[in-house]
Amino acid sequence: MCINCFNSHQNSLIALFGQNTVNQQLDRLLEILNATEQAWHANLNYFNGIPIRYILICEAPPWRPVGEEISYFYSQTNGSILKTVWRAFFNNNEVPENAHLFLAQQGFLLVDSIPYSLKYTSNQRRKVAYRALVSNCLNCTIGKINTPGIEVEPNVKIALGFKLNARAFMNATNNVLQIGNGIDHINFTEDNIAADGSGNINSTRLRSILGIQF
Repeated sequence: MCINCFNSHQNSLIALFGQNTVNQQLDRLLEILNATEQAWHANLNYFNGIPIRYILICEAPPWRPVGEEISYFYSQTNGSILKTVWRAFFNNNEVPENAHLFLAQQGFLLVDSIPYSLKYTSNQRRKVAYRALVSNCLNCTIGKINTPGIEVEPNVKIALGFKLNARAFMNATNNVLQIGNGIDHINFTEDNIAADGSGNINSTRLRSILGIQF
């Protein structure tokens, strides 16, 4: 689990946010990390032999201060990213309570490029320290895709989420993702980025990149 990698990634977080911020938010950061990792792995039970056909690589679970409910793609059904993904697959704005099951049945999996929930700003995402953090988390990202017990189709389609994070991920991989599982490599271009002019994920672009047919 990514939580086991945290100690080796702390310096990257400190370079981006500063020692004081990381120290002050450390307990909550680890609490969110533990909860979201559990939710991600629990979702794998929905696949039940269904191969992964579509992968969306996004940034990180959103930061929530103590006292607020932890918000994550795989722990609730009212999040904006889930609604966008749902529209891409089903052209429908009504997200059901069992949406994660339906998406797993389609072979869809979301993977975080950074598992650490903090308030990343656009300015931070343009910094060398941010690109270093994405690069340092790459083995964790690939490790999730290669989780034992799940199968990835050789012709899996991969989309990248928010624009600045996507570019940092492309930089970390040199535009080529080696994921194993019998898959040689996957090349990336700007065409794999599912964000629109706002920098956020767009359901129409995501549908096009993943080749989803109604």
